Amino acid sequence: MFAVTGCRRSGTSLWMQILAAGGVPIVGERFSRDWEEALADANPEGFWESDHRDGVAPDVSPDLLAGKAVKVFVHGLVTTDVAHLEKAIATLRPWREHVASVTRFEAIEEAARGEAVPRALPAPLEWWYETYCLLGDVAERGYPLMLAAYDTVLEAPRETIERAFGFLEVEGDLGAAVAAVRPELRTQRGETEVETDLDPEIVAVFDELYDRVRERRGFDGDFLERMNATQEALEPLIAPHLA
Repeated sequence: MFAVTGCRRSGTSLWMQILAAGGVPIVGERFSRDWEEALADANPEGFWESDHRDGVAPDVSPDLLAGKAVKVFVHGLVTTDVAHLEKAIATLRPWREHVASVTRFEAIEEAARGEAVPRALPAPLEWWYETYCLLGDVAERGYPLMLAAYDTVLEAPRETIERAFGFLEVEGDLGAAVAAVRPELRTQRGETEVETDLDPEIVAVFDELYDRVRERRGFDGDFLERMNATQEALEPLIAPHLA
């Protein structure tokens, strides 16, 4: 399968919309739950999710999903058998924008549900931890990954989607796929101001991580050491939420 991944509010729905418009086989529905239509303000073009969003069950045959795009969030991707993972596309959003988007989405979701939504991690830690887990999982298990910056998808859709089609080795309808990108629907910007108690050195690593993905600079040894040090520093804040 072609896993479309990332943490929530990172652009996974946008990639599913792009691939669906381009003619790539999709597993999932535009609005797959009764309450998702109530969340259309967050994703008016649909979520394209399935039962596999939290990971592919071990008893699902890889042949059933082969050659199809499937949205799987990072926490589900890392538990999915590598036999299912032909290739993966992930999008990274600026961390401040992620925080603002999650805050907005949770308000919409709580209004739709009529009750409070349980939270696993504070949004800045969620952004970091899931990104760190994704990169670690790729390094450990070695499946092909295309990692794109959210800004790049919106600002250079043709080039980015061409790259994605080439990566997936599919002949999609490029024009239709590009037309599925609608920057006017963007509700948050990377320069969004958010309050944080994080150490400035940690914030600098967050910012550099996104910049490196956006500029496709790669991760050298020095930056990898700084990432690992950042994870060690944040571990005491993350661990209680995981428990």
